[in-house]
Amino acid sequence: IKVFGDGLQLRDFNYVDDDVYLTRNSLVRTPGWKSAGAFLTEVLEPSTVGGYYQPLTMISLMVDCTLGGRADNLRPFHRTSLILHTANTALIIVLLYELFGQIWIAAAIGLLFGVHPLTVETIPWVSERKTLLATVFPFELITKTSPASTKNSDPPGTLKATVSTLPGGLLGIRAT
Repeated sequence: IKVFGDGLQLRDFNYVDDDVYLTRNSLVRTPGWKSAGAFLTEVLEPSTVGGYYQPLTMISLMVDCTLGGRADNLRPFHRTSLILHTANTALIIVLLYELFGQIWIAAAIGLLFGVHPLTVETIPWVSERKTLLATVFPFELITKTSPASTKNSDPPGTLKATVSTLPGGLLGIRAT
């Protein structure tokens, strides 16, 4: 968390499209079932971010708005992004450990992923929630269905893991 402290303190938008996802997005700023329904059903012509169907991203930003997030209080958005980034890092470590059986190597590579500038920039960049969500579900799916983790499990368990994580991964991917 020390590495990301400055990003959590940001009080202004840093990137070009943050205002499109939050400030000028009335559905995100007015949380409710109606907004969530719009995000899930506007497949061909999204009314919020033109050309992109990304319901999981929009719903997660909407949830952050209910937790007090707004243009002058970005902390809830950054906190959720940090939690998702930490989950991605932990899943990388678990996957590498399961595949290679070397905890120190898995931890070193996972932590390198966790602090690398290309993966860290998704924390202060509000609209890059889509990247975090598009990776957490596939990482979880790969971890649950890797040969090392399924070696002692039954096929229904593998199917259950796939069915429980694949829809989230597909909803997290940006479709154009």
